[in-house]
This record gives sequence, structure tokens and C-alpha cells, in this order.
Amino acid sequence: MLWDEYKYRHDLIWKNIYKVTAASVALSAVPYAKTLSNNFDTSLYLLLIPPLLAVILTVAAFVVMKRELDLFWSIKKKYREFQNSKLKLGINHGQDYRLLVPSWLSPSRKNGQSEQRISHFENFVCLYLIFLLVLVVSNLVFAALALYW
Repeated sequence: MLWDEYKYRHDLIWKNIYKVTAASVALSAVPYAKTLSNNFDTSLYLLLIPPLLAVILTVAAFVVMKRELDLFWSIKKKYREFQNSKLKLGINHGQDYRLLVPSWLSPSRKNGQSEQRISHFENFVCLYLIFLLVLVVSNLVFAALALYW
């Protein structure tokens, strides 16, 4: 049962990453459709709403993903304890560590306890969402400049 929860959380995080990426790309592409079709009368301001929504979506996804990573970590920790105590496999998972991710981005701890525990997976998720946020903000700025100049 613990393994099923571990797999579920891991898959849920990946599915959320795919969904946020697809939605952000789709919303970011809307201003460029104006150049394809000149048959509509709309304010240029309205064309910047979808890229702005992409930025908001990415920030919201980051907040939600931090919570999902907290839940994933608690399951992962329990599963590793089970592996080491019950199965006696003697697996050394090495140190979990923080790689390139600032401390303020790390998922929150209960009872104010600070625990060094960021893994490769969490690093990847955080860095990917930061990269996606930079891209959608850059796209918003570029679209605004392209539409108004």
C-alpha cells in the first residue's frame, strides 16, 4: 500500500507538470494568432490576457507543487524506512541534498523543523517550474512589445 501511494504521488507530480506546461504553452501562443488572422476587431489589451493567465497559472502550479512535494517526501521517507527496517535490504540511498534550489523554495516543514531533504526529483521539479515561469514572463513581455510597437 505504501508503494502504491509512492507511485501515485510521483505520477501525480509528473501529470501536473505536463498539464501546466501544455496549458502555459497554449495560453502563451494566443497573441501570435493575431498575425495569422486579421479578420477580427479586438483590443490589443485582450490579446495579453492569455499570456498573463499563463504566468498566474505557473505561479499557482508552483504553490500547489510545493504541497505535493511535501506529501511525496513524507511517503518517500516512510517507504525508505520500511525498506531499511523490514526488508533489510541494506540499500544506501545516499544523502538527500539541495542542489541549486534556494532555501526559500524548499517545501515547508511541519512544526517549524528544518530538515535537509531535497532530492534530485525535487530539484528537477522546482528548477523546471522556475524555468517555465521565466519563459512565460519573457513571452508576456515579448508579446506586449510586439503588439504595441
